[in-house]
Amino acid sequence: MCGFVVIKKNKFFNKKKFINSSKLLKHRGPDDYSFYEDNNIFMIFYRLSIQDISILGRQPMVSKSKTNIMVFNGEIYNALELRKLVNKKNLIGKSDSEILIELYESKGPSVLKKIKGMFSVVIYNFNSKKFFTFRDRFGIKPLYYYNKDFLMFSSEIKPILKYVGKNFFNKNTIGDFLFRGFMDHDEKTFFKNIYSHSTSQHKIFKGQKILQTSSFWKLDQKHKSSKNIKSNLKKLWKNSIKQHLLSDVKLGAFLSGGNDSTHICQEMKKQVEYKIKSFTYNFKDNSKNNYGELDFAKKISSNLKLKNYSSSITPEYIKQNIDKLVLDIESPFTSIRLFGVKKLYQLVKKKKLKVILEGYGGDEMLAGYEYNNLSKIFDDNKKINKSNIIYKIFSKTNIKRFGIKKMINFIYALNSQGNFTSDGTPYLFFDLFNLKFFNKYCKQSNIKLKSGNNNFLQRSQLFDIKFIHLPRTLKYVDRLSMKSGVETRVPYLDHELFNFCFNLPNDQKIYKNVQRRIWKNTFINKDISLNKRSIVDPQREWFKTFLKKMLINEVNSQNKIIKSFFNKKNLVNYINNYNNSKTQTSFNLFQILTLIKFIKVFNKEFKVVL
Repeated sequence: MCGFVVIKKNKFFNKKKFINSSKLLKHRGPDDYSFYEDNNIFMIFYRLSIQDISILGRQPMVSKSKTNIMVFNGEIYNALELRKLVNKKNLIGKSDSEILIELYESKGPSVLKKIKGMFSVVIYNFNSKKFFTFRDRFGIKPLYYYNKDFLMFSSEIKPILKYVGKNFFNKNTIGDFLFRGFMDHDEKTFFKNIYSHSTSQHKIFKGQKILQTSSFWKLDQKHKSSKNIKSNLKKLWKNSIKQHLLSDVKLGAFLSGGNDSTHICQEMKKQVEYKIKSFTYNFKDNSKNNYGELDFAKKISSNLKLKNYSSSITPEYIKQNIDKLVLDIESPFTSIRLFGVKKLYQLVKKKKLKVILEGYGGDEMLAGYEYNNLSKIFDDNKKINKSNIIYKIFSKTNIKRFGIKKMINFIYALNSQGNFTSDGTPYLFFDLFNLKFFNKYCKQSNIKLKSGNNNFLQRSQLFDIKFIHLPRTLKYVDRLSMKSGVETRVPYLDHELFNFCFNLPNDQKIYKNVQRRIWKNTFINKDISLNKRSIVDPQREWFKTFLKKMLINEVNSQNKIIKSFFNKKNLVNYINNYNNSKTQTSFNLFQILTLIKFIKVFNKEFKVVL
């Protein structure tokens, strides 16, 4: 797990400036630094040593034939299997990097279909002077490129901004964030002329031209057989954990006390001989109230005999770190829970661990969000006359479980899923926005979901996978873990496991209002209570106190930013009346607060302007 920056030289190339810009990635690879330079390219690499921690795993790595040179960020979990496909005479170490470059050189892009792992890769061919780039199936590992006056690749955006100098914010992306809840959903970023490499794609660059773009994976559209589902699921899960444990250093886990993180810890314990360290955060304010997951996590840790470490987030910590967090993530963000994540990674580093397993992806692969229920209802009633579907939606069972108001919100969410929180609560209020900005960017969207033959439920899942929850979560996790020099692994995103679950029949995902049914029925452990409530944080309450004051101060002092996006009068009234309103979410207020902070910080640090 590492960080790299690569540039195709031109006559204006500034070596000193490029090296200084690359130093913004030092946190991603605190164990080693190396580089390669010739007349055409300059590659700089910061290494976090996980597999083959010797010098034999150092990058940039040149192939045995001296034809290609590579920088690679990530882990290849089936490297030992792939090793059999490589000429052993070409291998001198045990790193997955060496296997990857030799395999790519001998077999080309076709090998990408065989790789299991998380990866962002840039390969340069000395003969053809072409760059070959590819990124993992879900976008676990980032890869950015600048392609205007010159070609430059980087693991994060900040080195590009620093080298380029003055740049502009991308209002299209800001509109997608505010009006659709999207982030990192395509190649656009919050900065003009800086692009995010598409997931599961292979590209070929020559000079500043993209000669070829091709996909090497997509979720299959065929339903799997209903036979032996539980045994196949157990096998895939066990194998995913086994491969994600591949390391020359010890691993730990984040533990919330919920299903996903608990199952990771359960399976880890079966497969490792050392005592696992788990980590949990909670929130604490002056009233001594505790929010979060710590009580649940302590119970699970005790039952599993894990060593649990915890940290608490206070209002003071948020005040001191909000600008830093925006800078770390390189975008606005959506929840105060990220402060907990940031502090936990700092604790992980303090406890001298380099690798953490986390439980993201389970809800996306098995339709675990509440608003997914309505899509399941539509699939169940395809043959019913359209005029009668309303009776199925507002059945006694559904009204009893969700309530009429939530069912109505589910209907609205069908056409605008990103404007609702996962439990179906709307957060987009049109009158808060500048009318010109609203008219231009709310109605304008280039989003096209290619859903093929997928049913309604799978289409709802695909929005979560491609546009909403998964892209922004993976961005947050990568930036915050690597800021502390820690590698995060996400075993639910093993592509074989994920594909298997995604393509199960609907009733295995949601049945009689039980979500993620097959997982709950397959992994039952009576010794561990998994009846955990939803994650509780004090964000709504804190927006009645210090967060409200912080937001009001920003709104009153940042007139240019406010004028560009918002109707100041309506926004101030909304904030002032928030305490007494019936609004069920503070999601939009946190969006607005972090957007203002984001624009301020990047304008100050990198001269990015609106």
